[in-house]
Amino acid sequence: MAIQMLTLWIRGRYTALKASRDAGSLSGEMAYLTAAVLVLGGMVVVAIRTNVLGNIGIIGGE
Repeated sequence: MAIQMLTLWIRGRYTALKASRDAGSLSGEMAYLTAAVLVLGGMVVVAIRTNVLGNIGIIGGE
């Protein structure tokens, strides 16, 4: 659920920055967007790792 909310926020911020590109965007806005993308990537890695470790336990007979 948190990944979906973060993805929607990133899309909204990206759309806002894209629309205001002509007016110029603040470097702080780009920093927030970059941080959000990194957090989202970390959450995806943790979710995949958890899923894989769970499947290894099933395969190993645990």
